[in-house]
Amino acid sequence: MEIEESEYLPFIFEGEDIPSKPPLDIANEITLTTSSANGAITEWMLKGDVTRDGVVNKDDVEAIQKHEASLKPILNSIELESADMNGDGYVDLEDAIQIEAVNNGVLLLPHASFTFRVVNTPNTGHEVTAVTVNGMNLTVPAKGTNVTTGAYTVTVDTMGVTTVEGIVQDYVNEVVFDNTPIVHNEITLTTSSTNGVITNWVLKGDVNRDGDGRLTASDANWIMRITTGLVVLPQPLCTVNVVNAPNVGYETSGVTISEVYYVAPAKGNSVTVDTYTITVDDNGNAAVEGIIQDYVNEIVFDNKVILPVVTPAPLPSTSTQTPEQGRTCQDDGYPAEYYWNGVACVIDTIVVVPPVVNQNPSRNQNGNEITSEEENFMPPVIDTVIETPKATVPEVEEKAEVVLPEETPLVKLGGWSLANLIITISSVILAILLLVMKKQKEETEDNATKYYQKNKYWIVLAVLCTILLIIVFFLTQDLRLPMIFVDNYTVIMVIIIIFNLPIYLLANQWKEVKSRT
Repeated sequence: MEIEESEYLPFIFEGEDIPSKPPLDIANEITLTTSSANGAITEWMLKGDVTRDGVVNKDDVEAIQKHEASLKPILNSIELESADMNGDGYVDLEDAIQIEAVNNGVLLLPHASFTFRVVNTPNTGHEVTAVTVNGMNLTVPAKGTNVTTGAYTVTVDTMGVTTVEGIVQDYVNEVVFDNTPIVHNEITLTTSSTNGVITNWVLKGDVNRDGDGRLTASDANWIMRITTGLVVLPQPLCTVNVVNAPNVGYETSGVTISEVYYVAPAKGNSVTVDTYTITVDDNGNAAVEGIIQDYVNEIVFDNKVILPVVTPAPLPSTSTQTPEQGRTCQDDGYPAEYYWNGVACVIDTIVVVPPVVNQNPSRNQNGNEITSEEENFMPPVIDTVIETPKATVPEVEEKAEVVLPEETPLVKLGGWSLANLIITISSVILAILLLVMKKQKEETEDNATKYYQKNKYWIVLAVLCTILLIIVFFLTQDLRLPMIFVDNYTVIMVIIIIFNLPIYLLANQWKEVKSRT
C-alpha cells in the first residue's frame, strides 16, 4: 500500500526550547562520510539515518512513519538504533518529529539526540596512528584504552580495532582514519622462573653472525633494518638463549614462550617446538634457544616439586622355608630328639613293646612248674626304641582330584497354562455348535422354494481339528502342577486355533442346492 506524503505532514512542534521559526541559512539534512587509509570501516551508525544512506532527511521520517503504521517494519538492529532518537527503546512518531525538527531548523546542532559511531579495522601489519573528525585531530590511545577529546571518544581494543563516537557538531561530518605500517624501534626480552633461577640469557646482537666478536657497522645496519621494519620478524639472525636452574627439590615441567606453553622433556633429552628447542641436561638445568618470533618476547620457566619414586612392596615368597646355615630345631624351642629332615623339624617313631603274658600261670615259659622264686619274680617292661631309617620320599606330582557333581534329582517346574485351556474350550464349543445347529433349510420366494444346506465335509474337518487341539492340550499340560497363564506351548495352540477359524466359518456357511438331500 503506497501512502502519500501529505498523510505524514505537517508536524506540530511544541516546547519552550524550540524557536518560533528556523534561521534562514539552515541546512535541511545531516551528512556523514567516512574513510580509512590502509584499513576498513567495519561498522557505522548515524542517529536519524534510518535508511542507511549517510544522510538524515525526510526519507528517514517516512521510514519511521511506515514502521509505526506496520507498513514496512524496521528489523535491522543498527536501523532500529538509528531510528530511536530519544533513546526510550521504542521507534514511534516522537522520533520522527525530532528528525523533522532538525531538517526544518527547529532544533539546532549540536544536539545530544544526534550522535554517531564509526568502527575501523586496520589492515594486517598496520595500526591506527591518527583519527580526524571534521578536520580536528583526535588523540589515539594505546591498545586496550580510550581517550575523550571534546565531544568525541576514541577507543582502541587489544586487537587494534578503533571506535570513534560522539555528538554531531555540524550538518556536514567527516571521519577519517589513518592506518600506517607497524614499525618497532626495539626488540625486548623478559625472563622469569617459578621456583628456579635464570643463570644465563643471550639476546642476539651480532645479528649478521660475522664471527668477529665485535659490534661493527654491519651489525648496526642489520639492527637498524629490523627495528625500522625493513626486515620483518621472525628473522633467522635474531636468536635467543635462556638457561634456567630449578631450586633444590624441583624440576622443570614446562616453559611458556610468548604466552604459548610447551611441556619440558625428561632429563638428558631435548624437544623442538615451532622455532624453539627446549633442552634439559642430566642435572636438570633447562635451556631454551631459537629464533624469536616478535619484538616483545617473554620466557617463563615452570618448575614443579620432584615427587618421590614409590617402590612397590615385594610379593610374599611361596618357596619352601629352609633354616639358616648352622641353625638347628632346638634353636626354635624343639626338644633334643627333633631334627631337620629338609622339610620340617621331626622326631623318630617310638614303638612300645607290651610285656609277654603267660597263658598258663602254673608253668614258666619253658613248660616247667614255677618255683616260689620265679613266682615272686616279675620281668621288667622294656621300652624298645626302633629308629626309623631316614628315607628319601620321592616327589609325586599332585594330580587335581576330579570331583564329579552330585546328581540332582530332576524337579519338574512350571505348570499348566490357563490360556491353553481357554483356547481348547473355545474350540470345543465351536465344534459342538456346528454339530447341533441346523444343517438344512428351505426358503420360499415368488412361489419358488429354495433349499440350502451346510457342507458336511467342512463340519467333519472342523471337528477333527478340535480333537487335535484337545490331544495337544493333554499331551503338553499337567493339571497336577500349579496354574500359570502361558507357557512354551501357548504359541502352538494359538497357531492351531488360527488355522481352525477359517474352517469353522466355511462349515457354518449355507449353500444352495437343487433339492433336499
